[in-house]
Amino acid sequence: MNKFKLATGIILIFALGVLTGVLGSGMYFKQRVENFREAGPPARKEMLMKRLTRRLELTPPQQEKVAVIFEEMREQLFSLRTKHRPELERIREEGHARIKAILLPEQQKQFDEMMARLKERRHRKAGPFGDHKPGGGPRPPLP
Repeated sequence: MNKFKLATGIILIFALGVLTGVLGSGMYFKQRVENFREAGPPARKEMLMKRLTRRLELTPPQQEKVAVIFEEMREQLFSLRTKHRPELERIREEGHARIKAILLPEQQKQFDEMMARLKERRHRKAGPFGDHKPGGGPRPPLP
């Protein structure tokens, strides 16, 4: 009986350790992703530059060229997003209307609330790919 209690205790301690590790890791990585998103494009650019410099052993002239390329890419992506934003919004709104058409009235109300929160969050936060104006400010509100 004592051996059974000892084995059960050891297994329980091991299981709690695994559970703590899994939960702790999940919380740690979630926080890192949130910090990355909230840091904004300048901080993300700096982090990416550090990582590339370290892993590829970039020379200072290479670092300068890569930084210029990053800035050009960011401006081009911003331009593309701005150009196609109305079309993306139209597709999003049509999809939402199609979803609402199959929902019950109470579900429609909940769906509208969910979409309003999502839209507000989208306006407050920048997207993961630096959805900011080239000058560094937050993206403009949708028309």
